[in-house]
Amino acid sequence: MAQSDGKFSRILFWTFLLLLAWVPLPLGSNRPWSWTLLSLCVGVLLTLWAIAVFRHPSMIKLAWRAFMIPAILFGIVIFWAVLQASTIVPPDWHDPLWQDSAKALGHTLEGSITTDPATAIEHTIRLLAYAGIFWLSAQYGRDPANARQIL
Repeated sequence: MAQSDGKFSRILFWTFLLLLAWVPLPLGSNRPWSWTLLSLCVGVLLTLWAIAVFRHPSMIKLAWRAFMIPAILFGIVIFWAVLQASTIVPPDWHDPLWQDSAKALGHTLEGSITTDPATAIEHTIRLLAYAGIFWLSAQYGRDPANARQIL
């Protein structure tokens, strides 16, 4: 069973490396289809990594304690980005453009702090994908053999 976990870990590592090698190919993943695919792939890899860690805890090379303060600060940034795009904030916080648009259209609109909630969510997803790449890199890069292969 431990050998199959090791094989699964190696497959995840090489899939991660292939993903990193692929990222710059489609114009630096600077198109909606490519960064959406990148985000999906990173999410799947993180999920598979978490399942593997659940089965084989020795895969964790860096504990959360090492990243506690940066993780909290990152969480605050993600929370603020999602809050800006949400409609649950008080109406006084909404961008004034929402009221002007509602008057011009003649019906009420759900407002938010940002004028473009969809773009705010898209950028939040991209930021989460980059954080996932960082996390996997930090975990896999702690092993000297993996670090040499990454380079």
